[in-house]
Amino acid sequence: RIHHTRAISVTLGALIALIAVLYTDLFSLAFVVGALIGAGLIGLGLKANEDITLLVLNFLAVITGLNAVFDLFGLIRSADMTMGTIRNDAAAFSAEVAPLVPPVVWALLWAGLALLILGAAVYYGAIKPRLKR
Repeated sequence: RIHHTRAISVTLGALIALIAVLYTDLFSLAFVVGALIGAGLIGLGLKANEDITLLVLNFLAVITGLNAVFDLFGLIRSADMTMGTIRNDAAAFSAEVAPLVPPVVWALLWAGLALLILGAAVYYGAIKPRLKR
């Protein structure tokens, strides 16, 4: 059980909206989507009850974690992997931040971390509370 879900939702929404303003072209699709998601999370944190807010935040966390796994599958399946033409998070991170580390290494690290966190969340959120009974 996470506490302060409403504050987390408002903060996350504000950060997403700020990123949309700072890093996208005004009125582009990325700007509109970022602004809408940011406003939605802020509204959720201010108006919704804590259980609904927790559900939405958990959903976003799972989707974000699974994105790392899907990134890995896309990277491995692509024939262009060795050509460096793939534009996903792992390839972009490798090119912009750590060019000495290949994208597939980042994708594997992120996928492993995502699965570890997802497994821990399932254990602490669903399995461990039932074992205490």
